[in-house]
This record gives sequence, C-alpha cells and structure tokens, in this order.
Amino acid sequence: MKQAQITSENTAAKDLGVIFSSGIGDLTTIQEQVIKMHEKGPKRVSPMFVLTAIVNMAADNIALRIGAKNICTSAVTACASGTNAIGEAYRQIKEGRAKVRSLVGQKLQSMLMGRQLKQMMQLKPKRSI
Repeated sequence: MKQAQITSENTAAKDLGVIFSSGIGDLTTIQEQVIKMHEKGPKRVSPMFVLTAIVNMAADNIALRIGAKNICTSAVTACASGTNAIGEAYRQIKEGRAKVRSLVGQKLQSMLMGRQLKQMMQLKPKRSI
C-alpha cells in the first residue's frame, strides 16, 4: 500500500479489493495437523484446520487489515499464481468491477518446503542389522 501510494485519502474502501496468490495453502499448518493426526489420531486434528490452511484466509485477513470493501479473492496456480493475480486484477479493473486492487504473492514458504522435501529425498535410509 505504501509502495503504491494508496491511502484512505486517495482511494475509497469500496473501490479497493484484494487478490492474494500462492502456489499452495499454509504448508506449516498442513504439516502440523498431519503429524498430529498420525501421532494422536484424527479426533485431535484442529477443527480450524481447513479454515487456517486454505489460501483465501490470507486475502480475507489482508482485506480486513487495509479496510478493503471490494472483491476479495485468491489465486492458486502453482508457479503462475502471481501472473494469474495480475491478470485477474487487470480484468476486474477493465470491466469496471473495481478501481484499485492490492496484489499479494506468496512463494517463500512453498520454496522452503520444496527445498526441505528435496533434502529429505536425498537422504539414504539406514539399514537395520
């Protein structure tokens, strides 16, 4: 918002929307809940699991934080999520459904998890004697 010089003085909340893009949902939450299910059983999985793991919750939280009152959505398209979000924002503005879009992309978590998976796959299993 600061970088784009969007303020409440120059942009009405009804004209501001959010598009959050990611290649995947909250991997940390997914990992924690899968481990919990494996170790303690399915009844111990958090009832908030789905709500905290899905991507659109990030868009919702950003919209609440910046006071956006227009369309709030998410794009999940693996490596092309940023491009998808830009294209969707362009389309919405061109069609007159919005005047301003806040675009947020998330890749770091996906890259870190990918790196961890690659390292795990390179480990050789220990053989028991």
